[in-house]
Amino acid sequence: MQSKINSHRIGIDTPLNWSPIRTTPPLSEHKVKQWGSTRVETYTQGAGESFLRVPEFRLTLVRSPSLDAELRINGAAAQIVQLERNTVLFFPPGMSCRAVAGSVQLTNVFHDYRIYEYAVRDLANISSIKFDWIRDLADPQVVQLINMLALEAKEQGVADPLLVESLSNALAVHVIRHFLGRVTDETPHPGGLERMKLRRVRDYIDAHLGDKSLSLEELAAVSSLSTYQFGRSFRRATGTTPHQFVLRSRVDRAQHLLRTTDRPLWEIGSSVGFGDQSHFATRFRQFTGVTPRQFRQSLC
Repeated sequence: MQSKINSHRIGIDTPLNWSPIRTTPPLSEHKVKQWGSTRVETYTQGAGESFLRVPEFRLTLVRSPSLDAELRINGAAAQIVQLERNTVLFFPPGMSCRAVAGSVQLTNVFHDYRIYEYAVRDLANISSIKFDWIRDLADPQVVQLINMLALEAKEQGVADPLLVESLSNALAVHVIRHFLGRVTDETPHPGGLERMKLRRVRDYIDAHLGDKSLSLEELAAVSSLSTYQFGRSFRRATGTTPHQFVLRSRVDRAQHLLRTTDRPLWEIGSSVGFGDQSHFATRFRQFTGVTPRQFRQSLC
């Protein structure tokens, strides 16, 4: 059965047809990063009127001190809202927002509708859910997740697809639970991954550690689960997230290579899937307490 989707309701296997429209006052410090179905942008927007309509879900985090803004949602009457620092506004696909405000620092997170679609199906076991705009999600965890994505967007070099997918899925779940009245999962909680499935996933990770684009979607496919179900089941089976497990595996492999070869540090980092030397050193130190160079020197 195919469900309908519009600016307020999301169903299964339904395309979006809205064209993006955007006009804003001058933007400064504008940075944009895209990973698959997720896009993050941070900027300072000058005072004046802005208009935005996009075919994606949008979360907007206010990073400025308190200010008043005049908002018109989908052409409705204007309303004055006070935007405090860490206010998070939510807009479903295709919903327009015309705003008049002073200078403001913002972080936007845009998600393809499929991220929410899969989460709706797995979280609530329903075919569709009605969304509307929210003037403030008032959820500190949402603020933290958006800030983590913003930090990843600032990283130079190749971003970590596993981390981005995990953060995006978590954001979708928090938003959906808001519309479901913050009920807990209505579907039965899965146990840990079956032993054979877990073995296949671990073998796949081991064989693809050097793949910098290794994704949560790939690992979920190996286990024949959705990304949301896989993440929960994997954590129940191993006590850690897929992202942390892969990082730990990469650091373990790097330690082995540092002990047994004289290959350059950058080459080792690249061979185990780190996007650049800085990322390699940061993650290696996170797990071992020392940098790769210090680790190698300690072996002498």
